[in-house]
Amino acid sequence: MTDTLVSIIVPVYNAGSYLSPCVESLTSQTYRNIERILVDDGSTDGSGKVLDAYAAKDAGIRVIHKKNGGLVSAWKRGAAEASGRYVMFVDSDDWIDPDFAERLMAQATGRDDEIISAGYVIERENGKKQEVLSSALPGIYEGEKLMELQNELLGHESRRVILSRCMKLISRKLLLANETYTDESVRMGEDLTVMLPCLYTCGRLVLVDGCFGYHYRFVDTSMVHRYNPYLYGNIRKLGEILTRIAEDFDIPDGKTKARREYYYLMCLELKNQLRRDGDEKEIEKTIKNEIREAEMPEILRENPEKPADPAGMLLAHLVRHPGTASIRLVRWIFRRAG
Repeated sequence: MTDTLVSIIVPVYNAGSYLSPCVESLTSQTYRNIERILVDDGSTDGSGKVLDAYAAKDAGIRVIHKKNGGLVSAWKRGAAEASGRYVMFVDSDDWIDPDFAERLMAQATGRDDEIISAGYVIERENGKKQEVLSSALPGIYEGEKLMELQNELLGHESRRVILSRCMKLISRKLLLANETYTDESVRMGEDLTVMLPCLYTCGRLVLVDGCFGYHYRFVDTSMVHRYNPYLYGNIRKLGEILTRIAEDFDIPDGKTKARREYYYLMCLELKNQLRRDGDEKEIEKTIKNEIREAEMPEILRENPEKPADPAGMLLAHLVRHPGTASIRLVRWIFRRAG
């Protein structure tokens, strides 16, 4: 399918020194039939001018400048203006191997309801790398086999399928048909709101074996890894969306699975609170209130899946025993671990 156009979309906001490696990884792709859409989401650091300079040298690059509206608004704008049969997303601080698009396209059939999904490499600033792959076995999922996997997408500590919109080749028609649940005010976990509907409605899913051509740059100062005072409200809103998705797509035990997914998202908020600086008593009060309001003890009791990750075990202990002593002990451990 070398004649099939692929649109690679990069949302950009103040990408700084990370931008050039990202864009250059797109221009070096061995798959040639690519349009590169770079969406400047109101950058204030000169990123927009850098993008324009690339576009002036390469006719295969198109730059869209828009008012700042957040990541979701940026990738949606790119998808709306794309021309490819398939879309790929690359975040502006990440990069892809030269043969990444070619390897994914080798698995494509031209169907309007398919997703080709790869693994990725976490690239840490200290040079350490970690390969990440879906926990489901690699292969082609269609028919009953796909339905079984779809029923297991929600509510597990280990993802059956990576739910990021990145590291994937997605039918553009499938993507555009499933934007209903996106919310531009959701700034963490927002990919769940589009990828879950896409995965529930796709007719062919390929989990590519041994493909780790997407490189995710782990930046300690990024929004994902620093303290976020709005994370709790974000997760509450995301939990409501997940419940709607589970109900609308008639997922068996969907409400229960959505609650379990909400629990795992709330674990991120607990980490957010445990690692932050501030008044100890105020932090302890916040943690106790959030555990209670989110019904985390009840969800944990209902979940037959026991935490396998050491951090998950610590958080489960905290949820079961949300007293001052437990909070201080777990907070000490998390802050020491960094």
